[in-house]
Amino acid sequence: MTEPSCGCRSEFEYKVLDRIIKLEQRQDQQETESRSRDNSIAGLQSAIQTEIHTSCKDGWVAFDGSCYVFGDSDLDFVSAELYCRQYGGQLVHVNSAVENAFLKAFLLKHHKQHSWIGIQDTEVEGIWKLFGTNTLAPFTDFRPGDGGDHATEDCVVFQNSATMLWIDVLCESRYRPICEIPGFK
Repeated sequence: MTEPSCGCRSEFEYKVLDRIIKLEQRQDQQETESRSRDNSIAGLQSAIQTEIHTSCKDGWVAFDGSCYVFGDSDLDFVSAELYCRQYGGQLVHVNSAVENAFLKAFLLKHHKQHSWIGIQDTEVEGIWKLFGTNTLAPFTDFRPGDGGDHATEDCVVFQNSATMLWIDVLCESRYRPICEIPGFK
């Protein structure tokens, strides 16, 4: 079969091309998710090997010099931060891939909920800072398409999904807090 001299393509050819493009996009997404899982596993293995002995109050979870409590009530961002402050802490500041991998693994095993992270981009869209400071977030793990210019989505949660990647959301949304305080030895 030869292509018509007019240079136009048949409907069938467009359907085939469209299908190929969709399959390639799906493959790219699966590869991204696979890399994220591999990085999380590697980070946890590394953290386990270098774990600093950390002691925490009852009900708090120790990891690498910090203590975490995973709230069980859905709160807006500001209320979640106040909830953490009543315990002498703050919404979690994720400082590394290792800490992120630990939190994701814990959430997947125990909490499977959207959960607040203590960063915002209220001043400049896409520039994420630790809440209440002028310090840039040292680490981020946004889902592709998130973390950029979403004018009204100035807060961040771990997304309740198999990868627990971060998504930006409205600060007025109601999710579970993750509080962090320094551990003691």
